[in-house]
Amino acid sequence: MSLDPLQEQLARLALSLPEAGQAALAGGGAMLAHNFVDRPTRDIDLFSPRSEDVQQLAEAFSAAVLRRGDTAEVARRETTFVRMIVTVPDGRAVTVEIAQDARIREPVQLAVGRVLHPDEVAADKVLALFGRAAARDLVDVTALLRRYSRAELLALAAEKDQGFSTRVFADALGAATQHPDTAFAELGMDDAAIQSLRASAQKWKADLAAERSSGDRAHPHTTSGRSPTTQLPADQPRWRSPGDKRCGPSRGTEPPSLSS
Repeated sequence: MSLDPLQEQLARLALSLPEAGQAALAGGGAMLAHNFVDRPTRDIDLFSPRSEDVQQLAEAFSAAVLRRGDTAEVARRETTFVRMIVTVPDGRAVTVEIAQDARIREPVQLAVGRVLHPDEVAADKVLALFGRAAARDLVDVTALLRRYSRAELLALAAEKDQGFSTRVFADALGAATQHPDTAFAELGMDDAAIQSLRASAQKWKADLAAERSSGDRAHPHTTSGRSPTTQLPADQPRWRSPGDKRCGPSRGTEPPSLSS
């Protein structure tokens, strides 16, 4: 699955503008572009490490869609974040979010335009689970385990956010499993997949606790885990989307084991 035709048109348009600067496709669109998941995404996320790109791209993109005969309504605007709703003449609407975000890898060029590097997407998804423990975050990270190992995902998150803590992440894994079945079903999972997902997440949580306990015994005078507060350099702020980012495997797809 890929972006739907309208989403792809708008993403291509935005990324082709000179004012796009260093912006690249992120979020669910990037997950689809890299074939991490097979599911629809509800919006288009465009991230740049430069704050000036946000407002410049928002203004240029709004003007470009108006020239197409569409409408663009700004639903939220901040210095480093803009959310707009683009509506085409037949009534279909797409949410487009443009934001500043720290970057640890150079984007890659795909058919749709610049897309966040796979490692960047993986780091963002692990940090989303770490930060809010939503059902969709657990499904995202599970999907990424088809491509990355546990250790690789944790290392990428720590590279992007110096405040990343495996202790807090373990708690987030447990918390994310407590969402009702309906929260996972909305993401395209059947009962068997949901139960497997929960069991695997709890196993990962237990394994992290065991590793931490072993480390504490080996180094009794050290503490494990860091504050979850982001400690990125001042010129690399960590932005997290206020939107609802849902993604996951198709209904009936068995998620890979989190024990790998």
